[in-house]
Amino acid sequence: MRNRILDLVKTKPKHYAVLIKRDTLLSNWVIENSLIQSESWPSMIYSAINNISNVCEFGNIKKFDRWPTGFIGCGPASSCQCTKEAIAKQVIISKSNYTTEQNANINAKRNKSMHEKYGVEYNSQRSDIKSIWTKPKISDNVHSKLTDYTWMHNEYVVKQRSSVDIARELNIYYSTVASYCVGHGFPIRRRSNYSLMEIEIKEYVESLGLLCESSNWTILKSKEIDLYIPSKKIAIEINGLYWHSFNPANFSHEDDTRHLNKTKEAASKGISLIHVTDWEWKNKNDIVKSILKSKLGVCDKVYARQTKVKSLTTDIARQFFDDNHLQGYMPSTYYLGLYKDESLVMAISAGRNRFAKDNSVELHRMASIKYLTVVGGGSKLIKALKILINNNTLISYCDRSKSNGSGYLAMGFTLLRTTSPGYFWTDGNEILSRYKCTKQKLSKWLKTYDSSLSESENMFNAKYRRYWDCGNYLFIL
Repeated sequence: MRNRILDLVKTKPKHYAVLIKRDTLLSNWVIENSLIQSESWPSMIYSAINNISNVCEFGNIKKFDRWPTGFIGCGPASSCQCTKEAIAKQVIISKSNYTTEQNANINAKRNKSMHEKYGVEYNSQRSDIKSIWTKPKISDNVHSKLTDYTWMHNEYVVKQRSSVDIARELNIYYSTVASYCVGHGFPIRRRSNYSLMEIEIKEYVESLGLLCESSNWTILKSKEIDLYIPSKKIAIEINGLYWHSFNPANFSHEDDTRHLNKTKEAASKGISLIHVTDWEWKNKNDIVKSILKSKLGVCDKVYARQTKVKSLTTDIARQFFDDNHLQGYMPSTYYLGLYKDESLVMAISAGRNRFAKDNSVELHRMASIKYLTVVGGGSKLIKALKILINNNTLISYCDRSKSNGSGYLAMGFTLLRTTSPGYFWTDGNEILSRYKCTKQKLSKWLKTYDSSLSESENMFNAKYRRYWDCGNYLFIL
């Protein structure tokens, strides 16, 4: 595979990435061997071939330039030590081209020019430069409110408004409001009512014409449900990656069934609990909204009888799943779609069973176009797929953090078993798949890697955190 890819890079320098993407075997190899997660195929291909990541030794992300130069530029000197050291190194190299006497003359000439033009020795001493550096990165109107003790005291202390609520009014980040409250000496409330994400999801649900309760303590008694829609018996849990993950430096006990147990408790009360992480809300906002709208039963509808089944090309399937599935595209063997007139409204993909060496086929992806429900569409596509695979056994994994599996039962599947919770790694902002963090791969990109330590010990030492999901239902047909 490696030689085939290198040959394409050499012979098709302008089109190699597209050609590799279209080849299932080559694209699978790249995905499995790349040490980065990116939408840029050239960067993923470069990483896979050279066994390197795009993270510098100080944890900043480098940009991919082109094949000969690879990953470059991990940020300005003010934010990354790499750049600072590179600049310092270049200065030393430049100075080495001159004698000590020549360097002294150059410095004297520069100082003289600065004094003649600006009356100071260095740029940092210039008043016009200082005004630029010290100018707030927010509007003057917003800055005047934040620095006004009386206004801030009235809003945060007297009216008891949350920092999130004030931030939304001023169109800034809530932590900026909190930092000014600290500067004014206000006692910071442990919880500023509700997170911005929680408010946004609540407002979205209510925009659909549904009553949505915040902070319900009556259903699970000792546990809080973040959002609850009584008319649908559906609850939504807001999971911030940092606060819902584990690092032994912060906690003494790791509860790998935390999210699963809450899901089970809700189910025992007849309530479907949907978990949404802040990463998903930030990076897959439209898809999350579409999932919520579908679960709440308020999507627009078309009927399977109005559609036709067609095979899909890899490119069409990739675009469709990237646009409409929370996990995006996954290389598969079979791609089928439902077309209403000329529009693709639903699709599935399937291929080899990743976890069994038999003739069974795994359903990899199923999605309808955002904000649309295709009534009976899943059954129609599954029926066509079963014919295509000669009626071999079909299995599928259903994410318990998003679904109770009722849709699979409606399509004729049988529940085989449930799986234990799985995990991924996070720094609190981004997600790293556990498959990217095996010891073999960690040795190639983690700067603090120690071969005598386990995967988890290496990751915890590097300040990463482990997030446990709810596990999966395994269905069979």
